[in-house]
Amino acid sequence: MPNEGPRRENTSPRPAVSSQTDNRLFGWPYSEPMPTVTSKSRTSTSRSRQPRKPSRRLVLIVLGLSLLLAPAIGVLAIWPRLPHGAKPAPKSALIFPWTNATATTPINSDNNAIVTASYPVDSAFQTYVAAQTSADALGTPITPAFTAAAGLVQFFTNGALISPSAASAAAAGTPATGTPTTSTVLGDSVFPLLSTTSTGVTHLPLTAALLRLGAQIDIGPEGSSFTFADLRRAAQDDDLVPGKIATPASTPQQPVFIPVTTTGTRVLGHTISPEVWTWLASGGHCSEGWQVALGQPVTEPVKVTALVKGDPHHLTFQGFWNGVIIEDHDATDATGGPAISLEDVGVDFLRTLGPPTAQPLTAPGWLTADSAVLDAPATGSATVHLGAHFPLSLAAGATWVNAALWYKVTWSAGKRQGRGWVPAGSLSLTAPDPSVSALAGLDVLSPDLATYVAGFGQNMGLVIRDVTHNITYSYHADVPYTLASSSKVFTLLAYLAWVEGQNRALRSDEVSNLTAMIEQSDNSATDVVFYAMGGTAHMRQYLHSLGSDAYFPEGDDWGGATASTPATMALVLGKLQSGAILTADHRQFALTLLSHIEADQRMGVGDTAPAGSQWYMKDGWIDYPTPGVWNLNSSGIVVTGTDTYIIAIYMTNQDYNWGPINHVAGVAASLLP
Repeated sequence: MPNEGPRRENTSPRPAVSSQTDNRLFGWPYSEPMPTVTSKSRTSTSRSRQPRKPSRRLVLIVLGLSLLLAPAIGVLAIWPRLPHGAKPAPKSALIFPWTNATATTPINSDNNAIVTASYPVDSAFQTYVAAQTSADALGTPITPAFTAAAGLVQFFTNGALISPSAASAAAAGTPATGTPTTSTVLGDSVFPLLSTTSTGVTHLPLTAALLRLGAQIDIGPEGSSFTFADLRRAAQDDDLVPGKIATPASTPQQPVFIPVTTTGTRVLGHTISPEVWTWLASGGHCSEGWQVALGQPVTEPVKVTALVKGDPHHLTFQGFWNGVIIEDHDATDATGGPAISLEDVGVDFLRTLGPPTAQPLTAPGWLTADSAVLDAPATGSATVHLGAHFPLSLAAGATWVNAALWYKVTWSAGKRQGRGWVPAGSLSLTAPDPSVSALAGLDVLSPDLATYVAGFGQNMGLVIRDVTHNITYSYHADVPYTLASSSKVFTLLAYLAWVEGQNRALRSDEVSNLTAMIEQSDNSATDVVFYAMGGTAHMRQYLHSLGSDAYFPEGDDWGGATASTPATMALVLGKLQSGAILTADHRQFALTLLSHIEADQRMGVGDTAPAGSQWYMKDGWIDYPTPGVWNLNSSGIVVTGTDTYIIAIYMTNQDYNWGPINHVAGVAASLLP
C-alpha cells in the first residue's frame, strides 16, 4: 500500500500492554529442516483396590452415561483423520515464534516523522532494486542505508533490505564468506535471514516482527481497525491446514496449497486464493520470485469489512513472513479482478518501534551533497562546510535525532583536520569516481581566509584545487566574471586543438603570434589567432567539448566584457595539467608559454608561489565597462615538490589594487601541503 503519510492510531479497545516486551523476536535459523509437530503422550496409574460388587442403581447410571458419550467417543476416535488444523505443538516445537504470544505494542507517535522522509536507494541495493519489474515490490526508501550488527540495512515503505557483511557472518558463527542464518539486525531483535537474492541482498521479515510484538497499528486502509495483533490470532500453529504438494496451474481455479511443515505423514501449510496466486506468479512484483520478496504465508486469507473513504469494502488480508497482501473485493484492477496491494510494513514497523539502533561506521565514507559538519548531531553549530565526494573517516558514533540518522566523522584537508556530525542521508559508503574532485568550502582550508573572502561578497569568486589530494575549495565558483586577458588561455588551447584537427604542425608565424599573445599579452596577436580559428563560435564549441557552457562573449570579441566563471578556468587548467587535452608536444608548448610570462605580469599566482616551485599562469585586467572600476584576475598551475595545485581568483575592485588577489593566493600557497 503506498505510503500516504502517518496513519491514525486504531482507537478500538486493546489488551493491556506488557510492561516488559521481549525484544528477542526471532532466535532460530530458518534454514533448519521444517519442524515436525509432535504431542506428548499422557500415562496414568491407579492404586490397586479390592473388587466391589456394584449396586443396580450404579449399573443403570453407567449404562446411561455410556449411551450419551458414545457419539463423542466415536468422534474422538476418528478426530486425527478429520481435515482440521494441527494440534498445538509443544513450546519447544513451535512452528511460528509468535504462537501463544499475548503482548501488544501500540503506535509511538514520536516515530511519525521518520516515515515521511525520502532517500535515494543506496548503491548496495541499486542492482537488486533496479531489477524489480514493479515499483510496488518495495515502495520508496524512507531511511538512509545504515549499518546494523549484520550488515547494511535500508527501510522502504513496503519492507526492508539487508546486505550482510563478512564481519557479521563471522560474528554469527559462520565462515566469513557465508551468509549468517540468524543475526541481531535491528537492536536486540533477532531476525532469521530468509531467502537471499542472487545479488546477496535479503528481505527482513518485518511481518514476523510485527506479529510477535502484537503491533496495534491498522493494516490496510485507514480506519480498518484490523491490526497485527488481530492478524496474529489467525497466524497460530493450529491454524495450519493439511494439503498435498502439487504444481498449481498458471491460472488456477481453486486455492493453491503452500506447504509449511509436516506432522507425521501429513503436510501442513496455508492456501492462497487463485487471484492472489495469479498476481504472485506473474513475476510482476519481484524478479527473483515472490517467495524471495514475501516469504511463505503465515495465515489463511482473513476476511474483514472496513470503511474505505466512507464506503464499506470487503477486504481479505493474508500474512507472509515479509509482508501482507490485501485484496479489495469492492475495487478492481486492470483485468477486472479484485484490487491487490501490499501493506506498507516498513512504515508499520518504524511507526511501532521507531528507527533501529545504528552501529558506528568503521569503513570510509564520502558525502553525496553539500553538508555542514556540526559539533553536535542535528542541533549543533556548523564547524566547516563540506561538499559532494568529500572523503571522511568514520569515528565511533551514530545516533537518531528527530527521525534523522547522524554519524560522527573526522575530516582532513590541507594542514587542518577536525571532527563532527553529518546526516546519514548525505553520506555514501561507495567511493566516487576518482576523476571527480571532492568539494569543500574555504572554511575547511582556513576559517580566516573564508571570512576575508566573504567580506567581498559577489565582488570575488575563486577556486583552489588541491590536485594532489583531489579536493576543490571554492567561493562563488559559478558566478561569471570579466575575463579580460585571461581569456587568452582559452584561445591558446582552442587554437592548438584546431591545428591538431588539421593533422599538421604549427607554422612559424603561428608560434610567433601565440608566444606574443601569452608571454607579452599582445592584443593584436590575439586578434589574429582568435579570428583565424573561427572566433566566438569556435570558442564556445571548444569549451563545450571540455564540459563547460559558461562562456559569455561580448559580441564576437575575445576581450571587452566577455565573461566566464572561476570553475571553468579551473576545469580547463586541470585538463591541461593532467594531459587530458592536446598532444604531448602541444601540451608542453602551452605550458612553456605559460611559464614565461613577463615579470611585470605575474601578479597573484606567480608572485606568491612557494620558493622553488614551478608555475604556469596568466593574469587579466581591464577597467571596462565602467572606467575606474577594475576587473582583475589571476589563474594558474603551481607545482612544488610532489604537490600540485590550481588556482583561479576573480574580483571586481574600485581601483587597480592587486592586494586582495595576492593575499588569497599567498594564503592558499601556505596552507596546501
